[in-house]
Amino acid sequence: MPTLHIPRTPVGRPGLYLMAALASVLAACAAPSPSSQAQAQADAMCITRNPHGSRQQLCIPQPAPAQQRELAQARARDLKPLPDQARLFVLRDAWTDDWNLVEVSVDGAPPLATLPGTFGQWQLSPGRHELWLRWRDGEARTLLQADAGSVISVDVKGRLLPGLMTYAWSTPGPAPSESRLKPLGWAGPWSRQGD
Repeated sequence: MPTLHIPRTPVGRPGLYLMAALASVLAACAAPSPSSQAQAQADAMCITRNPHGSRQQLCIPQPAPAQQRELAQARARDLKPLPDQARLFVLRDAWTDDWNLVEVSVDGAPPLATLPGTFGQWQLSPGRHELWLRWRDGEARTLLQADAGSVISVDVKGRLLPGLMTYAWSTPGPAPSESRLKPLGWAGPWSRQGD
């Protein structure tokens, strides 16, 4: 069988410049644009920590579209009672809370992802409701009695045991104060009601 012999030719400077230009164009196409990175950051709520000098970030999606976020957030922070419903605030601000994603679900609805330093607010019909917490290593549930016109708060309590992080519900209490709610980020849930 005959052997095909292709002579080696040096690339030369023009060829190197062309290859470098082509590589930079391909790299620019593969990397997300600064505007798409900024949009992704605007559509997420994140917490950052620097253990042992390495930066780590944990994010959840923003609960409302950007154009409606300000109004939705103001409604979520409203502490006024509703005449025919109860307001439920779930707060995650305990100093013992660890750096984990914890999901909160009310009456089997799709779960809401929460981070330390966030809260959720639900409007509930009067009656008995089941609250669930789910995290990587477990889950906890509790029952809650909601009365029309009531404003209730429950805390997600994180507890660090040797080699294990657990979470539990606090005993339901009265509405949180504005000063307690102010530093917390709103995690959701969001609905278009009243828009």
